Amino acid sequence: MPVRSTIAAFFLGVSLALAAPPSARADESPQNQPGLAPDTQLWGIGSTAWLCFQPPCGWRGVFPVDDEGTRGRPLSIHDEPDPPAMRGMPADLARIRETYADHGCILAEGHFDYGILKVRRIAGDC
Repeated sequence: MPVRSTIAAFFLGVSLALAAPPSARADESPQNQPGLAPDTQLWGIGSTAWLCFQPPCGWRGVFPVDDEGTRGRPLSIHDEPDPPAMRGMPADLARIRETYADHGCILAEGHFDYGILKVRRIAGDC
């Protein structure tokens, strides 16, 4: 019986580790950057500044921005006609949606949680 309970405990531990939310594994996350609140990343939302002539082309979308302001690769290679699903302060979300509709770009500090961008604050324009 001790072997059986040891194996069961092992598999329970592995499944709990794999099922842990990203916030529980923050040290592994490339989004954990100095100067930002834990579990946050700077995101560009809107015009990606990508120039291409053959679809799919992500002209608008969401992309990571590093501490130096360098834009990362957009999360989708397709043009996104609408901003991502978001939660945050109503004024911040309204500003993001307005900027997105005008083909502008805005920087937001936040993190994705199950496909929803949780906006902590607006950091400025891209």
